[in-house]
Amino acid sequence: MEDRLFDPTPTLSVSEVLSRARVVIERAFGDETWVEGEIQALRRTETHVYFDLVEGRDDGRPSVRLPVVLFEQNRRGVNALLRRAGGTLRMDDGLQVRIRGSVTAYERTGQVQLRMTAIDPNHTIGLLAAERDRVMEALAKEGLLAANGRRPLVGPPLRVTVLTSRGSAAAEDFLHELGASGLGFEVTLVDVRVQGREASPTIVAALEAVDPATTDVVALVRGGGAKTDLAAFDGEGIARAIAAVPVPLITGLGHEIDRAVADEVAHTSLKTPTACAAWLVDRVNGWLGALEDTWAAIADRALTHLDRADARVHRAARRAVISSRRGLDRADQRHRDLAGEIRRRTPRTLDRADQRLGHWAARLNALDPARTLARGWSITRTAAGDLVRSPTDAPPGTVLVTTLAEGDLTSRAETPEDPT
Repeated sequence: MEDRLFDPTPTLSVSEVLSRARVVIERAFGDETWVEGEIQALRRTETHVYFDLVEGRDDGRPSVRLPVVLFEQNRRGVNALLRRAGGTLRMDDGLQVRIRGSVTAYERTGQVQLRMTAIDPNHTIGLLAAERDRVMEALAKEGLLAANGRRPLVGPPLRVTVLTSRGSAAAEDFLHELGASGLGFEVTLVDVRVQGREASPTIVAALEAVDPATTDVVALVRGGGAKTDLAAFDGEGIARAIAAVPVPLITGLGHEIDRAVADEVAHTSLKTPTACAAWLVDRVNGWLGALEDTWAAIADRALTHLDRADARVHRAARRAVISSRRGLDRADQRHRDLAGEIRRRTPRTLDRADQRLGHWAARLNALDPARTLARGWSITRTAAGDLVRSPTDAPPGTVLVTTLAEGDLTSRAETPEDPT
């Protein structure tokens, strides 16, 4: 026991242990080594960049992480490498990278870290391209690349849902272009992340919430950026959500050369947010122009039909006038014919009528009561005007009026005396 208490083996301080551990780690890995993984928890200061390089598991969560620091003196060199790759890459969360650096231990905490000195842009570009190809192949097999393109743009697309980062230059450019048109757009702006790990879940949730009862078209827009800034728009989640949107979706992702998978799945792909807004303005103006053309065509057709109807009326009127004149001419001719016939027949007819009239006049003259009365006959009537033909027609006391040739006599009927 005493021997152990006074063991001559030297005792190390914490800093000495950490210093020796750093030396052992650095000797084990040599000067520098290449490491691959996914960037997470990236933060930038004015001089340095810090992040974790993680290795994922099947469930998508990181299993191990290695802290990385990129000091200012190495940061400029890394940026130069990224620029030589065409300026298409930008270090950000979720990016798969292959980086070089020295493995060491931070003596203040004992934490193993990688001091980054370089990056392999081709590695990241290759991974992005391979993933893009995989997504495109899967979408093509399922017939989803043209799914949203088949959505009809019904009527003027005035009710617009725009998905972008609120307050961004992309949002301002898009809204300014619509406002400058003077058209009655109804815009609903949905604030989403347009890069980084949060981009896909927020965009997918916004797309799943689109209501065709209140939206004619969806615009997914953002400003320009590096290829890695647009990596979310190559993701399978956003692509499938676009294919399922019940209304047409247009994209304006600010790129000039490459097309994202989102562009391939969208109804219409344009370069910038401003171009998206201009496309919508053109669609509405085109619809209004077609409407005006339709009304003009209707007016022309109506005038044409009215002109034709007027011509038919005039032709019918002329035929009626001609027919009436012909009828009048025929009636006039018949009248003249009848008048001539009457003139030809009148003398003979009048002679015969005169003879018949003389005959009847002679008979009437012979039967004239005045002539009978002149010969001494009379006519006796009661005061009421009834003829008296026998004594029974005039009982005693009846007032009688006797008409003679030269006047009337009034008398009263009496009972005759008995002769015996």
